Amino acid sequence: MTESKKKGRSMTILKRVLQHAAPFSGWILLSILLSVVCAILSLVLPIIAGNAIDLLIDASTIDLAAVGQKLLQYVLIAVICAVAQWGMNSAANRIMFRIARDVREEALLSARVQGGALEGEDVSGQVLLLPHDHTDAPQTRAR
Repeated sequence: MTESKKKGRSMTILKRVLQHAAPFSGWILLSILLSVVCAILSLVLPIIAGNAIDLLIDASTIDLAAVGQKLLQYVLIAVICAVAQWGMNSAANRIMFRIARDVREEALLSARVQGGALEGEDVSGQVLLLPHDHTDAPQTRAR
């Protein structure tokens, strides 16, 4: 296969994936936003730790209240970052699961069932014959 055909096929596949992802644009934006929040907060944590260490350097004037405040800030930001990362991963998993489900259902709806076998074409254009017990056709639902 020539390089231009590979690029053309890749672009076709990318367009199809983006069409399936379009209904989930809100989830995609939420995932990106949470990833930015987590990245920024991850950069703030070492600064807070450095400030707390600076308060401990001079042994004659240790301000335990200020160190405790910095520690509390550190823990709070770490928890917020962890929740943001959990939300980002949950949103990404939700998006991928739903896109995979939609693609699978579309493929199964477009395939023809003949003689106990599911017949369809894969991406390369080859005909596939799969027995019913190896597909999830009974698990699909109509939209």
